[in-house]
Amino acid sequence: GCDSAMVERYLESARKFTDAKNGTESKVMAEVGLAIAKAIAAHRRGDYLSASDMLFPVRGEIWKVGGSHAQRDLFEQLLIDSTMRSGRNDRARQLLNERMARRPHDIWSWKNLGNVLEANGEDAAAAEARSKFAKMMRKEMQSKESERVGN
Repeated sequence: GCDSAMVERYLESARKFTDAKNGTESKVMAEVGLAIAKAIAAHRRGDYLSASDMLFPVRGEIWKVGGSHAQRDLFEQLLIDSTMRSGRNDRARQLLNERMARRPHDIWSWKNLGNVLEANGEDAAAAEARSKFAKMMRKEMQSKESERVGN
């Protein structure tokens, strides 16, 4: 389980670090890092609305925290997941469209776009997104099978 006291101690430590204003790291923590940490804690508690509200304004600044593309991608996925779970389907669709403009073959995005479109009652568009998702999954599985057998 999640130790909420430990999470609060971490968040308090992060807040003190930002208050110290001792260089670039504390500035990045204040501008972006603290919002990410609070959003992760909110998501873990099931407070998806708060998680979405904390990540949305800093989504264009997440690169400042450094890390790999995969690590930063997790924060974007967290934002989209929080937005969908909080029932903000129009915003989730916007975020997925932005992501898919950069990554048109992203399987995770197509799967979630289908869910958002279905929630909006756009059954035909949802079916099309799910069809693309299924086709991409089949292709991925065939590729993995080819690698496994050495073709």
